[in-house]
Amino acid sequence: MCRRICVFGLWCGLVGCGFSSQTSDLDIQTVQLGQLNQMLGGDGEWQKKSPTVLVDVRSAARFAKGHIPDAMNIPVLELKAADPRLSHAYNIVVYASGWTDALSGAAFKKLIALGYQNVYDFRGGLEVWNAQGLEVEGREE
Repeated sequence: MCRRICVFGLWCGLVGCGFSSQTSDLDIQTVQLGQLNQMLGGDGEWQKKSPTVLVDVRSAARFAKGHIPDAMNIPVLELKAADPRLSHAYNIVVYASGWTDALSGAAFKKLIALGYQNVYDFRGGLEVWNAQGLEVEGREE
């Protein structure tokens, strides 16, 4: 029930702010874990040539409970054009909690509508990251 209310609230927030997108779910470019690791600079060369910014689009409270290392937190409703935190990025990868979390897809669409390029959705987000036993920052014990 809470998830439905949150998704409805997200939808109302996006629509209420005048946000409309011509981007469909079929247009969302996704990356898998291996691709994400490469984009984040497995050997350092990729990251030098094409800097990638990893953005956790969940709320600050959820971000504080655990997030992928080096990710920045920009909740989906706070995404805006010409954000200085994204200005140096060649690639922007967004993620959320998991497979059923609609936030990363909404963030992808919003960023594209705002004029950003090279935007990707790490579909499965933190759920996929945790399933591989990878390090998580900020997890409350």
